[in-house]
Amino acid sequence: MKSDSAATRETVLLVEHEPVTRTGISRVLSEAGYQVIEASRPDEAWTMLETQPDVGVLLADIDAPDGTNSLELARKVHERWPSIGLVITSSHVRHLRPGDIPGDGCFLPRPLPAETLLHEVGVAAHLIPLSGA
Repeated sequence: MKSDSAATRETVLLVEHEPVTRTGISRVLSEAGYQVIEASRPDEAWTMLETQPDVGVLLADIDAPDGTNSLELARKVHERWPSIGLVITSSHVRHLRPGDIPGDGCFLPRPLPAETLLHEVGVAAHLIPLSGA
């Protein structure tokens, strides 16, 4: 996939507990020109957010093996840094309401095509307009 100059300026914080999945998603984002920071747990992600002022998108798996939930992380992030775009994923079936993810965040069930991931991260990073806008 060809790198986009706008994407190269965007930093994505990827929160995924499964190393193989995290590596695959990170590769897709990096090849598209995003700067990727990785965390395996929501608490680790929060610490990174406090020290990385340039994060533009939080891309997080909804579930973690320690019982923490990325939806709570997304809510806290939106309260403190409302400009950070939110993309939440899960390999489990979910029935989320639009209001479950703060701001203009979205939920993506996995597995998902790389094109869908890149489109939604682009929307969250304000590089691609919202559908219908």
